[in-house]
Amino acid sequence: MRENPFRAEDNPRTIPFEFLPDLPILPGIMATTPNHRTMAEYYIRGITQGFVTAAEVIRWADEVIVASAKTEDWMLDISTAGEDDRMGVLHHLHEVKGEIDQEALAGLLAGK
Repeated sequence: MRENPFRAEDNPRTIPFEFLPDLPILPGIMATTPNHRTMAEYYIRGITQGFVTAAEVIRWADEVIVASAKTEDWMLDISTAGEDDRMGVLHHLHEVKGEIDQEALAGLLAGK
């Protein structure tokens, strides 16, 4: 397990590294934890390309809920989805709002 160099008290939206995909951090690409929309896009691609399971996404959503000051509907929808409901999880990932950090996404996908 990688050590998290970011302290949660510095950023309440920080997700512990142990709940991110086990990928190397590429210098200059991911200096911080990717935002929720970027992670959702990574998981969308992972589910559709077969390198991520719904169970992994559900675990991520559970940890996002714990780390977030405000719970959003998509978080709960993913967290309560069944591990065999791949399409349902995929649908809820599309509900995550925000901008995709293309550099961070490229770094995440580079490890796959």
